[in-house]
Amino acid sequence: MSDFEKQDGVSFFLIYYTHRDVFYYLKLDHLIPFWNRALEGGRKSFRFEELDDSFILPVRHGIPVPYLDMMKKDLDERNE
Repeated sequence: MSDFEKQDGVSFFLIYYTHRDVFYYLKLDHLIPFWNRALEGGRKSFRFEELDDSFILPVRHGIPVPYLDMMKKDLDERNE
């Protein structure tokens, strides 16, 4: 995924929290610190509270998973 991003691709994960009925757009660069923490012997999972609230997908009627809004936000932040 990192190689894909180096070619100007967009890598992300969509996470669904069933107990909250919430979808979350997790950017690859936000996943890396959690991944490294696990490799170093730390916590292997991340808490919902550790995530950036601004990447919670909005509920849109008629659109099951409106991830394109978050992808646009991701791209806009990369261009700043």
